[in-house]
Amino acid sequence: MIAPSSCKVWSGPTHWPDFLHPNATPYWSGLLAELHARVPFDGLWLDMNEPSNFCNGDDSDPLSSPPYRVNNGNRHAPLYKNTLPLTAVGYGGVRQYDAHNLYALAESRTTYGALQSILPGSRPFILTRSSWAGQGRYAAHWTGDNAASWDDLRRSVGGLLSSSLAGMAMAGADICGFMGATSEQLCARWLAAGAFYTFARDHSDLGSPPQEAYRLPAAAEAARNALRARYTLLPYLYTAFHTAHTQGGLVARPLAWASPDPANQRVADLVSQWLLGDALMVAPVLAPDTDWVEVHFPGPVHREAEAPAGGTWCKFGELGTCFTGPSQQLIHSPLGSAPPLFLRSGFIVPTQPSPQALTTAAVAGSPLTLTAVLSAAGSGSATSPEDDWVASGCLYADNGTSVELGGPSSLQVAMSAGASLGTGSGWFEYRVVAPPLAATCRGQGHGTGGGGSTGGCRGRGVTGGVGGDSSGGVGGKGRAGEGEGEDEGAGVDVRRLRVDAVEVVGVPLLPGCPGLGVAVNGAPVPPEQVQLDMGSHVLYVRLLHLAAFQSFRLTWQAQAAPGPAGPAPESGHEEV
Repeated sequence: MIAPSSCKVWSGPTHWPDFLHPNATPYWSGLLAELHARVPFDGLWLDMNEPSNFCNGDDSDPLSSPPYRVNNGNRHAPLYKNTLPLTAVGYGGVRQYDAHNLYALAESRTTYGALQSILPGSRPFILTRSSWAGQGRYAAHWTGDNAASWDDLRRSVGGLLSSSLAGMAMAGADICGFMGATSEQLCARWLAAGAFYTFARDHSDLGSPPQEAYRLPAAAEAARNALRARYTLLPYLYTAFHTAHTQGGLVARPLAWASPDPANQRVADLVSQWLLGDALMVAPVLAPDTDWVEVHFPGPVHREAEAPAGGTWCKFGELGTCFTGPSQQLIHSPLGSAPPLFLRSGFIVPTQPSPQALTTAAVAGSPLTLTAVLSAAGSGSATSPEDDWVASGCLYADNGTSVELGGPSSLQVAMSAGASLGTGSGWFEYRVVAPPLAATCRGQGHGTGGGGSTGGCRGRGVTGGVGGDSSGGVGGKGRAGEGEGEDEGAGVDVRRLRVDAVEVVGVPLLPGCPGLGVAVNGAPVPPEQVQLDMGSHVLYVRLLHLAAFQSFRLTWQAQAAPGPAGPAPESGHEEV
């Protein structure tokens, strides 16, 4: 223990272990093992670990009361205010004055090691309030006690992005506010925005009125819609977390990440919308009494040796509605809806539409939909010269529990797409790759280019299909990957995953060629599985039943006769 270490928090008299002591790990591991034997937990929440103290330290000591004031607790309070005495001494004679900021990091690291022994083979989950450099390696972070106010809803975006920039990939604020009485409107808007924090949790103190979503009709509707959208996007978000874990970088990103122009001060100062990964922008309503939000759409960015990040943004769940940046647009977002979400051109986004799924495990077993939003090709595109429009993306999936990444319990895919204006042809390639995924995740080295056409319209299209084999197929009835055995560990068997749909936004059309013939691995797709929305240039290919663990190549070619008439099919994504 840190001496003197007798303090007090809301639970009563408290002693603070010295997590810098070499004996802290066996001591802490023993306590947590005893707790787990009584309450079999999956993760731990570390609170009050600034460390916080309801008592004050010695105000006469010069270390605790310097001749200046600091920003302590959002006010100019002395250093001894509401924490351990800075004169307290730990292992090796280290004073709290020198080690105070390390407390949460040391506690999180020790707890992580303890959970590795208590829950062998599983990933420890730890949530911490306080943090320090390197914290993201061990724990998720929430931003502490906030108020149920519109100001704190707006501030929460800055807290999310600041935590992300500090290396904590999983972070968020207490949704609907921790202190005070929330309102139905505030809670609904906060649930919509907070569903797209990287760590999402509604939490309040005992003295505040209950604020469970089911108590507030508009909040319940917002929670259903926003969480359904988040769950649909889980494959994309999981891949973004994997990339951040293995390669560094951010999951939640300031908008300036999408438009890195130092001269654009408006974008640099914008803290009302954010990016998740490369391809998804979140633009929630953060003000009361309005159903509209002004959204800034960044313009295109071309970086050497990378696929282009386009300046077109298409509404998630409504792919025919797109906006071109740089621009500002007023977007309608009624109370109770999910926040406006936009997919950036130049990228391919994997999703798992599963409207009835209530858990992440249920989502994880659902079929995949792959959505490509094509962007004008740039010099960094790794496609053939015939491609005028391109996109790239990646997918990582595993059983959700294993500590070690890769191996038979994981799936790693590089995806690319391209289309030619002159030939009316295009292609979508899905290629299962060996680790590491990052080398092929950004449009480098995975495009074979071209649609295999010399231009012009083809015939009336194809009528046959392929299917019936055990790996599924474009007309098959079997489930992809059936009978391959059980997955390692307790998680979902990703080897049973299948790809059921491919969507391509921005398909170029040829005059006089109102239809498309589509094939997978050279085998024609039945026309009833193909739909082309000619007004918005969106191609939908459904009911593919392709095994996700097998590479495939989908191609299309302009044809003289259109496919079946009618509106665009349901995308499987809820409109947001």
